[in-house]
Amino acid sequence: MQPAPQKTPIGVAILGVLTILSGLALLGVGGLFVVAAFVVGVGVPYGGIAGALIGVIGAVFLLFGIIAIAAGVGLIRLRSWAWWLAMIVAVITLLGSLPFVGAFWFLTAFELLIVVYLVIVKKHFGRRAGM
Repeated sequence: MQPAPQKTPIGVAILGVLTILSGLALLGVGGLFVVAAFVVGVGVPYGGIAGALIGVIGAVFLLFGIIAIAAGVGLIRLRSWAWWLAMIVAVITLLGSLPFVGAFWFLTAFELLIVVYLVIVKKHFGRRAGM
């Protein structure tokens, strides 16, 4: 007999939604960087190098956005791996967003909120009975 599935606490559900929203914001920022890379690469002398660098930064933001969305879904489903993945992505994104805090302050604030909230709800992601 399998144990009954655990109900997701409201705080963890909110954290999952915030993590998904953070991932969507990262996708948006990454998309802006990719578009900027194209514009710089086409319209500026020596823009190819600058455009490539901006494009790589954009690709990293896009990758972290996809990972954050996956982590948010995992958090809502109370997967223990999702807590660790969300924490890693949130800390790296928080540190990475600091140079852009003027333009993307909402991303920095979101990531700080997520890191703090992840610490608060950690107890819900321990080993469950029957595992």
